Amino acid sequence: MPFPLVACPKTYRAERKAKKRKAERQFTLTRAQVRALVMDRAKGCCERCGRKVDFDVAPYLDHHAEVNEPGLRSLGADPLDPAQCELLCHACHYGGPSGAHAPTAARMVAGE
Repeated sequence: MPFPLVACPKTYRAERKAKKRKAERQFTLTRAQVRALVMDRAKGCCERCGRKVDFDVAPYLDHHAEVNEPGLRSLGADPLDPAQCELLCHACHYGGPSGAHAPTAARMVAGE
C-alpha cells in the first residue's frame, strides 16, 4: 500500500529565511516614498540645471520631474535609496550628450 502524499512542513531554515525577508521588506521604501523624499531634498528644482520641476505635468514637457537612479543595479546600486537618486527635469534626464542616459544611448548606437 503506497503512502499518501502529505505536505511537508517548512524546514527551520526556510522559516527563518521567510521571517528575515518579511522583516527586511518592512524597512524598504516604496518608489513613491523615494520620489517624495528626493523631491523634498531638491526643493522642487532640477539638481543639474536648477529649473523648477513638477511631477503633475505631462511627461514629455521639459519641466516634468523625473527621478534618476545613476548607478547600475548589477553593480550594487539601489534604486530605492534616496541618497543614490537625483531629481532631474526631462531635458537633463534624456536630452543630448550631457543627459543622464547619454552613455546608455551611445552604447546602444555603437552596438555594444
